[in-house]
Amino acid sequence: MSPTLLRDKVALVTGGAHGTGAAIVTALADAGARVALTYHHSEGEARLLTAQIRQRGGEAIALRTDARSPETYARAVTRTLELWGQIDILVNQAAVTICKPFDEIELREFEQAMAINVQAVFLTSQLTARRMPSGGRIIHISGAHQPPGHGGALCAMSRAALSALTRSMAQDLAPQGITVNHLVPDPLPAPNRDAQSTAQAIAELALWLASPAAGAITGSQLTMAGEA
Repeated sequence: MSPTLLRDKVALVTGGAHGTGAAIVTALADAGARVALTYHHSEGEARLLTAQIRQRGGEAIALRTDARSPETYARAVTRTLELWGQIDILVNQAAVTICKPFDEIELREFEQAMAINVQAVFLTSQLTARRMPSGGRIIHISGAHQPPGHGGALCAMSRAALSALTRSMAQDLAPQGITVNHLVPDPLPAPNRDAQSTAQAIAELALWLASPAAGAITGSQLTMAGEA
């Protein structure tokens, strides 16, 4: 990977403190981007990750958000713009997975899943797109989901909503030179791949989508074997 691939680019990654999010943050930073990551509960992990990036000569900040409180992710977008003047790459990675049989799902669980998996993505994308320059990249990443018959109603709804949103956003933002894509980790087992290597593979694909090489890819849903 070239350390100058994303030089002069600024990325905002939601849910970037650990797991797949941390792998994406690391990949973007190692490619030269300045990265703002958001977290909710994982402050220690977020601070450690940003410190590690700075030790390697990169630039990174951690911002606390609550996806159920729109004003907090509005502040994250505003803070990133105040600090670095632009957001070229947005990766919506924060998600919640609630797997219960359809007839056992409570209203509060439905509201939580829609707030984090759909509403937060919509509003963060909208706030960012309004200030995103031509050549910008927006990448939605669905959380782990279950196959039919395994209590996956909320996950399936979230994924379907993001797929539809991706296509609509790609069409509406094309005149601004912004691409929008949807990355979906699939529960099918990936050969010789554990959780860490799956996270790394997702990060590498997200990095490619954020790069100049993927400028002609938009409105697409890309599925990878192995859950995030």
